[in-house]
Amino acid sequence: MGSIWLHDLPDVLTDAGVRVRLWDGWETRARSSGGYDAVYAVFAHHTASKTAPDNDCSYMWNGSPDRPVGAVLLDRTGLVTIGAAGATNCQGKGGPWTLSTGTIPLDKGNAYGVAIEAANNGIGEGWPTAQVDAYVFTVAAMCEAWGLDPNRDVLAHFEWVEPSCPGRKVDPVGPSPWATGASSWDMDGFRGDVAAWCDTGNQPQPPEPEPEPEDDVTDDDVERIAEAVWRRMITDPVNGDATHAATLLTRIRTDANNARTDEDDTAEAVWKRLIRDPAVGDETMAATLITRIRQDTSRG
Repeated sequence: MGSIWLHDLPDVLTDAGVRVRLWDGWETRARSSGGYDAVYAVFAHHTASKTAPDNDCSYMWNGSPDRPVGAVLLDRTGLVTIGAAGATNCQGKGGPWTLSTGTIPLDKGNAYGVAIEAANNGIGEGWPTAQVDAYVFTVAAMCEAWGLDPNRDVLAHFEWVEPSCPGRKVDPVGPSPWATGASSWDMDGFRGDVAAWCDTGNQPQPPEPEPEPEDDVTDDDVERIAEAVWRRMITDPVNGDATHAATLLTRIRTDANNARTDEDDTAEAVWKRLIRDPAVGDETMAATLITRIRQDTSRG
């Protein structure tokens, strides 16, 4: 039973800027042999399908009689779905291949190589830029994480089968930076791009944010706007008349000042108000009465 499980794969890919999601059960999914015996290679495939990503995933990891098929699905938007941490059934017959860290024996590609299934119909469908970029990033991240040589340890499916059963597979194919028409990819070119990414650490950058719109309002504009607002006709809540904002504001300020004056006047009026003295029965100013009460209290 293989003992190597790719439980670090989500972190490996997200750290490289790849968008990742997880398919339910991925942590324990594997072929009957369990984990990998070793990881000597990354294999590039296409799905030969034209359907929604969830349909591909469901077939690869839940419905296929050969399930699990591939460790990950790379969809047309560049999203990678991880479906199996253990070894999968994908490479089939092929090899042997001697790579930088060891030799994969005849027909043992599934036990020694991680398979990427990329969504493409396999008969000439063009590869979107987001998908081919993610293909390079994904393979490069795997090579760096597992100590693989991107110039030697990345194989197409059609290359894997060449030593023992040439022509059995053609994938990946289709219009891309590495092929035209329905031709198989130039894998030396693909590997070169992966190696360049590894050499430079040229991780994908997030899209540049949209620039903030410039403020085209000038000082003259501000003055015109302020003047227009100042002259704007507003309904006076007191009398219901339409009044310029400036006039209404002046009136409010005047009313407020008058209110304060009225309060002073009212206080003075109260102070001078005549009140009947309960002791003698005479009418006396409030001020005088309060003084008298204070004097009486102090004598007591």
